[in-house]
Amino acid sequence: MKQRRRIVAYTLLELLVSMLILYIACSYLMSLFSSGRRFGLRNREYSTTVFLARNKMEYLCCMPADKLENISSGRFTGDYSGYSWRASLSDFSGNLKLLTLEVESPLRTKTTLRRLLRGRAFMGVACDSFSDQVIWSMPKSASVNFMQSSGANSPQSLSLVMPGLSPCYTGALSGIPGRGAVWAACANRPAICYYTFSSANKLKARYVLKAPAASERSAPVFAGIAGDSWGNRLYCADMSNGAIWIVQDGLAQNALQWSAESPLRPKKVPLEKPMGLALDEHASILWIAESAARAIRPLYLNSGIKPSGSGTEAAAGVGWWGTRLALPQGTEALQGLAVNSWGSSLFAVDDHHLLILTYKFSAAGSLTSEWSVYSLPSALRSAMPSGLACDPFKNVLYINTSRGELWMASVEKTPSYKRVQ
Repeated sequence: MKQRRRIVAYTLLELLVSMLILYIACSYLMSLFSSGRRFGLRNREYSTTVFLARNKMEYLCCMPADKLENISSGRFTGDYSGYSWRASLSDFSGNLKLLTLEVESPLRTKTTLRRLLRGRAFMGVACDSFSDQVIWSMPKSASVNFMQSSGANSPQSLSLVMPGLSPCYTGALSGIPGRGAVWAACANRPAICYYTFSSANKLKARYVLKAPAASERSAPVFAGIAGDSWGNRLYCADMSNGAIWIVQDGLAQNALQWSAESPLRPKKVPLEKPMGLALDEHASILWIAESAARAIRPLYLNSGIKPSGSGTEAAAGVGWWGTRLALPQGTEALQGLAVNSWGSSLFAVDDHHLLILTYKFSAAGSLTSEWSVYSLPSALRSAMPSGLACDPFKNVLYINTSRGELWMASVEKTPSYKRVQ
């Protein structure tokens, strides 16, 4: 008689327990996958908010203080349409203001940046040696002051109305008031205007030129302008995009136009917040004050000869970018730039100093340069310099301030200062 073989198998209870264990393990693994995916998405959004916050902060820091006060919130466009930002400007101490920026992602990931700013606006001043006239912009105003530079008469307030740009505050200035013409940059909008004087010293807007729409990532902020003596070209420093815009042959064609749809910028060594411009009488060198780099860079115009130096490169259709000139130790970001008619001396002003760069030939016949640094008087420092113009025949500099005060500095030997208005 054969003995039956006993079949060994799992019981129903053991199967249920094993299936439960397998279910728990799979659920845990699936949760790890979903959590990793969620954390990865959040990490990507956090990186994106940091990137957007840094770019937005750089853009906001390039704007005039009076325009920042009117900005509160907004949304990004394009690939970042789900991201939003909020900005606030508050008083910190003295002339310092605290700018706070918060960027939020669709998953509520937030990045907050804070930066201290000086509460100043972009100002300008222009003078004419032959007619003894000077004109300077006023803070948060569409008007400029106009007077004889000798102080023989009281200043007149002239309204600069830019058609289609109201409200528009006057910023950087360029031109020759004695010839009845002046260029003005709008401090709170990306636009340039050309004015002419009437016989009664009233200004009339002849041409208004807005920056090409959507040509740059950020709206241009024209912190400084400089035009040649013939009115054929105007150079505009775009502080927001680190570039130079050119208005070319506008008056000859009886209309203003940009020389190109995009601005001029170097590729090897980018411009770092260009703020002030100065052009000699022969329009041979455009000097550019880079506030972030604390340096001055020359742009050699209409030159077919490549200048020496490691930072030189061609500027298509214009000339050559030159090598940066480092500022002396202890100086700060420049707030104004000017050059004498023949280009032998370059003048600059920061919050506390007047800087003079003099070119001269040595005994061996080589061209040398030397910096001279002078302290500004306390009253001028507290008024915050913003804008510089040179009268080479009188050896006088005119310094505008963020308060709208006009100062005169004699530079024959050791500078002496006098408040004009």
